[in-house]
Amino acid sequence: MSGVRVSGAWRTPAITSVKVAGTWRTAATVSVKVDGVWGISTFAGAPSAPVMDHHTSTGQFIITNYSPTLSYSATNISGGGSATLNTGTGVYTVSSANSRWSITAAYAIGANLSNPDFMERLAYTHTSVNYPYACGSHQCNCGPCWGSCGCGTCAGYPSPNGQSWGQCGCATDMCWYNPTTCCGTCTSYCDNWVSVKNGTPSGYTDSYSEWWKVS
Repeated sequence: MSGVRVSGAWRTPAITSVKVAGTWRTAATVSVKVDGVWGISTFAGAPSAPVMDHHTSTGQFIITNYSPTLSYSATNISGGGSATLNTGTGVYTVSSANSRWSITAAYAIGANLSNPDFMERLAYTHTSVNYPYACGSHQCNCGPCWGSCGCGTCAGYPSPNGQSWGQCGCATDMCWYNPTTCCGTCTSYCDNWVSVKNGTPSGYTDSYSEWWKVS
């Protein structure tokens, strides 16, 4: 970082301000000529690190200490996609449902970067779980049809649409729930696979239809 000479002594300024069009601005860099070549030297330290939090919509994160006078950068760590900053609100929109980003701030492009903060999206995952239906239940292999049970009457309808003896008494179809419903030959149960959302991973928060984390 560049220094300035005050009363014969070189000092390193933490922040140096210049007045531009009547407004004081932080001077982040300075151009210096060394051996006839112009180069850029930093003229201020880095600003405070951004502080990230989730915003009010899926895939959005807000810089809670946002300043429109700073330059912010988003660097993808994993997952790809894009992270777009709304410079009016300080809100980043992250496109990829599974991605992690680091966010840094500087007084100007090319100036010293702040320490990073991080934002991460993680899409829900699910596991297929079997909640079997009991043999003989209404849900067990049922479908619309006229059953041909041959074991008496079924809800007033004559044979061959009669009720089977017991839940699985007939070797063929059953129709004691409804004469227009028949079931395949029962075993002991019927598979009923259901997609169940997994638990929230450690360190993440579940809201806005996703898991997310800031750090």
